[in-house]
Amino acid sequence: ILIQFLCSYVTLPLYALVTQ
Repeated sequence: ILIQFLCSYVTLPLYALVTQ
């Protein structure tokens, strides 16, 4: 629900930063 939305919002940029 809200946690899932927040997790997805934070994981996206974090994943991009890690794969960079």
